Formats: sequence, C-alpha cells, structure tokens
Amino acid sequence: MNVVLFPARLMHYGISESMIGFSFSVELIASIVISFYIPHVTKKFKVIHTLIAMTLVYALSIILLPFYINFITWLILIFVLGINLFGSMTITNSLYNQCLSNQKRGWYLSLMTIAICTGLSIGPLIAGYGDPLHYKSFFISGAFALLSAIPPFILLKNKYEIPEHRHIKLLYFIKHSPVVFMAKFTQEFIVSGILTLSVVFLIHHDHSLKQAGFALSLFAGSAILDLVIGYLADRYDKYKLVSIGVIGTLVGAIILFFQATNLQIVLATYFVLGVCVGLMHISLTSLLNNQFPKKSLISANSALLLVGSSGGIAGALLIGLTIQYYENNGFPLIIIGICLIYLLLNPIIKKNDNGAKKHK
Repeated sequence: MNVVLFPARLMHYGISESMIGFSFSVELIASIVISFYIPHVTKKFKVIHTLIAMTLVYALSIILLPFYINFITWLILIFVLGINLFGSMTITNSLYNQCLSNQKRGWYLSLMTIAICTGLSIGPLIAGYGDPLHYKSFFISGAFALLSAIPPFILLKNKYEIPEHRHIKLLYFIKHSPVVFMAKFTQEFIVSGILTLSVVFLIHHDHSLKQAGFALSLFAGSAILDLVIGYLADRYDKYKLVSIGVIGTLVGAIILFFQATNLQIVLATYFVLGVCVGLMHISLTSLLNNQFPKKSLISANSALLLVGSSGGIAGALLIGLTIQYYENNGFPLIIIGICLIYLLLNPIIKKNDNGAKKHK
C-alpha cells in the first residue's frame, strides 16, 4: 500500500519529484544504518524479541505519517520506519534460510517471494481504489503491519530454537562474492526506481492513479511464476539466471521509453519487469545463503541489505532527479544505463569471485 500512499501524499503537499526520491532514499539510508547493528542487536536482545519490537514500531510509524506537520518530520518518521522495516526483513529472511537445504533452497525461496509479492500486489490495489490522501488508508496499512507481528509471537510462545549467531564483519562477505553483491546493487537500484517513482512517471504520461497502482500490482503479481523460477534456480547456473534477468529488464526499459503512453503495453511490461526482478532476487538470495553456514546468515544477509540499500538509494535519487530535470523519459533511460553497466562489469568482476568458483 505504501508505494502508492507515500508518493501520492507527498505530491499532494507539493513536494518535488527529486524530493520524493530523496524521501525514499532516507528509508534506505536507515536500512544501511541498521545493517551494521542488526547482528549485535539480535545477539543482545534475542532474535524473536527484536523481530516483534521492530514490527510494532514499523506499524506505529505508518499510522503516524498522515499527521503531516512538515517535510522534516516526514523524513524523521520515514527513517524510523526504515530501520524497523528492513531490520525485521533481515531477521525474517535469515530465520527462513536457516531452515532450508541447499538442494531445494531456490524452490522454497520462491514460496517466500510469492508470499511477499502477493502482499505487494494486493496493497497498491487497496490504496489505489481507496483514498490515498485520507488518514484511514494509512491506518489500514498500519493494521496489516500489526498482523505480521502474530507469527513471531507464536514462535516466542512455542520457544522456537534459534541457532546461536556468529558475527562476521560485513566486508568479508562482499570480498568473498563480489558478483552477488554487484548484482544485488543493480537489482535494488531497479526495484527502488520502479516502486518509488512509477506513480510519478505514469501520472506524467497521462495515466490515472488507479492505473499506476494496477501497474505496480502486476509488477508484484508476476510472483505467480516464482515457483518456476525457484525450480530453475535449483537446477541451472544461478549467475546466468541473474544475467538473463538483467537483460530482460533492459529490454523492458527500452519498451517503456518508446511506449510509455500505451496502457496495455505498459501493464504487460511491468509484469515482465517483475518476472525479471524475481529471477534476479531468488537466484541471488539462494547463492548467498548457499555459500555460508547457518550461524553467519544474519551477518551475511545484513551485508546483502547494506549493498542492496545502497543501490536503492542511488536508484531513487538518480531517477527522481532525472524525472525532474530531464523529463519523464529519464526514468527508463537510467534503468537502461544501470543494466548496461552490470552487463559490462560482470565478466571482469566474476574472475575474482570466490563464491562463483566454489559454486562451479
């Protein structure tokens, strides 16, 4: 819901496209901050307790956002929201991967992705068909966030056993698997651009808010194919699958550049972009969690969050600035650029990728 609610609310208050992009980047800056501390926090306060606390604070932050005082207070709340959202996501992802075997990790990661994308698909529809400017929409979003605290409470009640975490410096993971982290930077650059500024991009091309919300729902709804992606990730070279996802995204951005006013083509392209991002995400997450022991997964996923959030910040800022100063076609042009950079650098960096050598 928030990918529609937040930009619509800021546009209503006259906030520029570049500042909307900056607002999203503040959320990602918060994720970078928490990526350094989440291994220490979970070790000190226990994993499940930390997850519950972060989920509750995240929900409260959403509920407080519509009481808009000024842009500075909005950014402060977004920073708090980002810390707790991305902290809880890192813990959840790590817990889930601790339960999986390497042989079927891609398949089970696709189930998790389907669950996430089902929410991402339904949320924009609810927000688009409601009133994004009314505080009730934010309360509904906050209520959904509160519901997500129920499973960790169940784990706490059942005294779920968590493997003892072994903290490792984040730089170790990046040195060990540079291609994985470069691909994660690229993936999150693309995703943040799509989620943050698609509403602005599509409205400026004469599409309605409902149509923009539907496009984002199709982007997330492409997760219906994630079981197929998970099957492929368990059987084929994951590095090649990532490259296919980047190439598909490149083609999709080129189509948006030339056909941004054609609603049917735009909707179909957003669905394809979702498939390509899913291909990248499942393959990358499976690669990372295959390469390290269970006790270090929180640190490994924190490193992935750090690099991914850096890409997300770059995407939100660059695309926001480009839309504001170089008109709407800057949106697909920037995505085309980041895809080309990845495809050019990939063969060079892969030579030094210890994770790739181990995988082979």
